[in-house]
Amino acid sequence: MDISVWTVVSIGFTAGGVPIAVFNAVVLIGILRKKFLRNSFTMIAFMIFNGAATGVCMVAVGSFRIVGHLRYSNYMDDLVSSKQCIANIIFVALLFFNLLNGAGLLVLNVDRAAAVVMPIFYFHKHQLIMTVLLAVCITSCGLLVFAAVITTLMLPDHYVPRICRQFDTVYFPFYVAIISTRSISAALATFVMLGVVAIMLLRRAKVLNAQPRTTDQIQLFKERQRKLTYTTILSCKITLILFVIPSLCQLYLCFTNKELLRVVSPYTMSLSFLNCVNEAFIFVIRQEGIRRSVLELMVYGTPSFLRKKILQKLACDISSPAQSMFVQNKAPLAPSNC
Repeated sequence: MDISVWTVVSIGFTAGGVPIAVFNAVVLIGILRKKFLRNSFTMIAFMIFNGAATGVCMVAVGSFRIVGHLRYSNYMDDLVSSKQCIANIIFVALLFFNLLNGAGLLVLNVDRAAAVVMPIFYFHKHQLIMTVLLAVCITSCGLLVFAAVITTLMLPDHYVPRICRQFDTVYFPFYVAIISTRSISAALATFVMLGVVAIMLLRRAKVLNAQPRTTDQIQLFKERQRKLTYTTILSCKITLILFVIPSLCQLYLCFTNKELLRVVSPYTMSLSFLNCVNEAFIFVIRQEGIRRSVLELMVYGTPSFLRKKILQKLACDISSPAQSMFVQNKAPLAPSNC
């Protein structure tokens, strides 16, 4: 790819990474600031954290390449050591978090499948299930990236363009393994969600069999999980377009046309990065508890004359049946004139 095109891509990385990082960070803080939301949306918080971290890495990588272009404008065609590139932590971090974005989709949808297939067991053991899934996901992705870095450093040095593209820098079989893991995980996540939809349709008329003293609590939990699953299904549709299809195309080119892979990789990666906003945006729109917490967080930075009106509106929203499932019984934020 032409150096000038890579400059445009680098500027796009930097400019696109800022809103991705900021928006995901705001939503993440909105979830973490309330214990009830932390417990209910642990998997979502994990995905949103990945999105925020990916945005930060995009800004760092884009800025690194822009500074390099300005500093070495007359030497951009020169080659640098691959070990020099792989030793740069921001490139390794971007590789890791982008891999987590794909594997995390599978983990999230497996969690939704567990909630639908075995709701009673999930009700009692959901924290354990989420902990195990997250531990397996993070450990496996970390080991794969670590192995790729160590192998690249141990192999004989080779020289790559100064912009340090991943497929030039990382030992290519490991690069293919990382792309394969990310792409196949995202594709499997789609199939898992299709299975979840089928099961939900088959079980729509069934009633949960539970002891009378726990029926109300379990039914409320089940309703929250149903709403969360529907939100995940909507997010999965967008992910299919922005992440799954581009990743599978990139994987196909790894085996068929490496030269074309060099050309299209920045664009397929950009689409997958754009998907980082998808989860946060959809869950803010569809989940009232998250939306209210984020709005409260944003209200703290508004002028006092606007703050009262916004808090009044939030106090009105809490009275909705859907909202009451996600907010603990507390006094209104402000006198209500609903």
